[in-house]
Amino acid sequence: MSEIIHNTKSGKPFWARIIGQSIFDENGEIYQYFAIFEDATLEKEKEDQLRLLSSLAEHNSNAVIISNNEGIIEWVNSNVSKMSGFSKEELIGKRPVQMFAGPETNFEAIQYIKNNAQKGLPFKTEIYNYTKEKKGYWKRVQGHPFKDKDGKRYYNNNYHFRRRI
Repeated sequence: MSEIIHNTKSGKPFWARIIGQSIFDENGEIYQYFAIFEDATLEKEKEDQLRLLSSLAEHNSNAVIISNNEGIIEWVNSNVSKMSGFSKEELIGKRPVQMFAGPETNFEAIQYIKNNAQKGLPFKTEIYNYTKEKKGYWKRVQGHPFKDKDGKRYYNNNYHFRRRI
C-alpha cells in the first residue's frame, strides 16, 4: 500500500491510497497487475490538522496539561517540565494537586477547579504551587472541557507562570 498525490481528470490534485497486486503466470513471471485507488484526501487533511494542533500544544509558550474527567494527567507539553521540574513521566498518571500543591497552596482554589471540572464547566483562577525542588510560584490556571469522539470528557489546562517566590 502506498499514498501519493494524483490528479483528477480536471487536474485537481488529491491524495490516493493505492493497493496493488501482481498476478503471476505458471513460470512465476508477472503477466498482469491490478490496483485499487482510494481517495484519501479527507484523511490526509485530518492528519495535517492533527499534526498542526499537536505542534501548537507542544510548542505553546504556556504549560499545557490534558487530564481526564477524573483529574488524572494524561499528557503534558515540555513547558510543564520546565516550569515544575517534574518530567513528563513523573506527571502522567497523577493529579496536579498531588504534584504541585504545598503548604501555602490555596485549597479553596483547588476545590473551585475540582467542582467546575466535575460539572464540565471551564475554570480560571490563580494558584500558588511548588516545583519539584519545593520552590513556590504563582500561576494562572485556565481549564476548558472537551470531549473525544466517544464522548469522554477531558480538560485542557493552560498554566501561565506568574512569578517564582
